[in-house]
This record gives sequence, structure tokens and C-alpha cells, in this order.
Amino acid sequence: MATTPEPEFAYEVGATVDLTKLPLTAEEGFVVSRILGRRVTAADLIKESVVPQARAASVLESLVRKGAALRVSAGRPGGAPAGPNPYQGIVFSMVDLSEPADLTEEQRKRILFFDMNLESWSHYKLLGSKRTATPAEIKVAYFKSSKEFHPDAFFRKNLGSFRERLDRIFRAMKTAYDTLSDPQKRTRYDETAVIELTPEEEVELERLAADKRKAEEGRRRDERTAERMKEQRLKRNPMAERIKKARDYLRMAEDAQRAGKLDEAANHARLAAGYDESIRGRADAIVLIAERARAATMMKRIQQIIASPSDMRDLADELNRVADEVAEVAARANDAALLVEVSTVLLKLKRPVRAAKLAQQATDVEPKNPRAWEALAEAAQADSKWAILLRAADRWLQLEPGNARGKELHKVGKRHT
Repeated sequence: MATTPEPEFAYEVGATVDLTKLPLTAEEGFVVSRILGRRVTAADLIKESVVPQARAASVLESLVRKGAALRVSAGRPGGAPAGPNPYQGIVFSMVDLSEPADLTEEQRKRILFFDMNLESWSHYKLLGSKRTATPAEIKVAYFKSSKEFHPDAFFRKNLGSFRERLDRIFRAMKTAYDTLSDPQKRTRYDETAVIELTPEEEVELERLAADKRKAEEGRRRDERTAERMKEQRLKRNPMAERIKKARDYLRMAEDAQRAGKLDEAANHARLAAGYDESIRGRADAIVLIAERARAATMMKRIQQIIASPSDMRDLADELNRVADEVAEVAARANDAALLVEVSTVLLKLKRPVRAAKLAQQATDVEPKNPRAWEALAEAAQADSKWAILLRAADRWLQLEPGNARGKELHKVGKRHT
């Protein structure tokens, strides 16, 4: 009866192994020196005359038992098996899997797998994130990945030698997050690290690089234009030349605005105002329209985050930053509706002082707008400013006498003053 041959394994030296502390024989040390940095089979060693055929398999298995080498699947790049396998074909040491510890076999494999790959994985792969991830996505990935290896998850458990591995993994994840969450550190890391990208990430990076090149070309083009204009001003009447350029840029701004290219229109308008202060009013109006459009987009993003409690917790920093940007636009624009809207958002973010300031500005802009007085009353109550609450509720009820919420807040204000 024919027997099924045992599958052939490949062997490699572990990335984190300290060979100086292992009790290797002279023969084993020689074999290790020949397989460092590569993956070999017993047949490879025999073919290369490293060890006799009768000794090849036993020497390699001895290296595995002593922890000097790893046994992995042969015949596929990276040790990847033919079917799905999260551990890339690695055959884990039975010594590690049977060590007394309060861990399941799957937990042991996860810890061993992450620990042996700490030196080779990029920060992105360690956190389970993409190279093109946004700061918010990096933060979410870090909290999700590190939670599995956080020391608190194994409180009062017997971990044996796995405790040191867990500490290494958690520290590595913390280092990865500290690097990727800092824009300057992330830029330096991306420029120097060797990062394996998925096909989708390569496409996205190519697109981002193209956008960056386009923006850089535009910047250089503007610089060359500015330099040419500077030279021309020296040769001709400087005031007349400035006025002409200002009119040209203003015309370009108005054309871009009609075409719906609001950001481009704002850039041209700023250049126009820089050349001729007399047209600043028209230029600022164009810039303001672009800023309002951008603020409207940001408000949509804010509402999306607020609608999801989990996103609101995870993205609190981003939410506050975007809300502050919208608040600045609303304040510059004296836009009562936008002031009221962002005041309401800031109140949900438990920032009543800033919310009240914006609501007060809205009442100054539109004294007969009941929503402005409503926003001021709500913010005053949240900040325990009873006199302001009473005044705002009183004005609100003058505009909407039957409003139940207005009556309720009016009573609260009277009770505290």
C-alpha cells in the first residue's frame, strides 16, 4: 500500500533570535551561518554540501527545538500556504504552544506571529492600516489593533514568557501610532521606510503624487508670474502696472466663480486685492463666497460625525478643529444662519462659552431672528449665565410668543435671577 510522503518544510532563522545565547553545536552553528537571511530546505543543504544527507533533517529540527530556526511551508513566496492562512504558513514551536499560560492557542499564535514580524513590518501593517490612511483612520486603527495586546486585557493572568512578547508588541504599536499621528514624523518615516503597498494603495499614491505635482507646478507658475510682474514694474510705471494686474486677476476670479471653481476664484481674488486695495471689497466678496461653500461642506462632515456616537468619540479632536474653522468663517462673514448652526454644534461639544459668543454675534447681525435668540438662550443656560438667559428668552418670546421651549427657559432664568 502506497504511503503519502510527508510534506517538505523550509527553514529560516528567526528575525528576533539572539544566536549568542543558544547552546548550538559547531555543526549547528555552521548550518545557521549558511541559512541566515534566506529560506532553505533540507534538500538545499544537501545539494550545497553543507551537511550529509543523513544529518540534514535532524540538524534542522534540532535548530527548531532550540529556537534558532523557524519551520515554515516550502514552495511558496513568503511561506504563504495554498489556502487562506493568517500566519503565512508558519509552523509554530510546540514548546511555545504548550507553555503554561492563561492563553488560548489562537492567542499564543497571534502573539508569536506579531512578535516575530516586528522588525520587518511597517508601522502601517503593524496597525492594520493603509499607507493612504487619514489621521483619523490611523487613530481608529491604532485603538482597534492595540486593544488586543493592551496589558489591561491580560490583568492578573499567568502569561509566562508571553508577557515580554506582549510588552514588545504594545510598545511597537505605541511607537507606530506616535510616528504616524505626527505629520512631520510621518513624512520623514514615509520618505525613509520601505513600505509594501497593495495595488489599490499604489494607485492612490500615484493620484496623490500627481495632485501634489500639479499643485507644485501651479505654485512655481505663480512664483514665475510674480517675478515677471516684479521685473515689469521696475521697467514701467509701477502703479499703472499694479492696477492693470489687479483688474486682470479680478476678471479671472469672476470667470472662475461663474464656472463654479470657487477655490481658484478665491486665489485670484486675493492676488487682485494684493495689487490694488481699491478693489478689496469686490475681491473679499469672492473669497467669502468660497469660504462659505467650504464651510457648508465642513458642516455636512460635522453632522455625519455627530450622527454616529462612536465616530463622535473617536474623532472628537477632528470635530472640534473643523467646528472652529467653520466658526471663524461664520464670524468673518457675519452669516447669522451659519453662526446659529455652528453655535448649536459647539453646544453639543460642550463648549457653551464659544457657542454663546457666536449666538450673540448672530443676534447683532439679525436682531429679529428667533433662532439666534434661541441659540443664545440655550448656550447661556448651559453656561449658567442666568441674566443673559433671561434676556435672550425674553427677546425670543417677543418674536415667538407661543414657543414652549422659550417659556421654559424664561422660567429658568427668572428662578435664578
